[in-house]
Amino acid sequence: MKVLVASEQHQIWHETQALIDSGCTISCINEETVKKFNLEKKTLEHAVPVRNADGTLNTARSITHVVTACLEFNLNRETHAETIQLAVTKLGCKDIFLGYD
Repeated sequence: MKVLVASEQHQIWHETQALIDSGCTISCINEETVKKFNLEKKTLEHAVPVRNADGTLNTARSITHVVTACLEFNLNRETHAETIQLAVTKLGCKDIFLGYD
């Protein structure tokens, strides 16, 4: 689905694609998207391992950074907006995965 994303600090909006993934335990953003939109990363105190659905370690390695971003998208013909923390990692098909966190 189409979403607008902006850094919490600068509020410059960018259009991108997100996937709602009920199997994803934390919401994530592609590291290339972070670079492309110049979003500010914060280093985590402890790295978080990334696991695939089958429990194996992901080739993206551990999550070491997060981005606090404002998201806006249409849901059931209404605009939904929120500020969310996104883990920075390598994603395949979409720029943002919205998990159940």
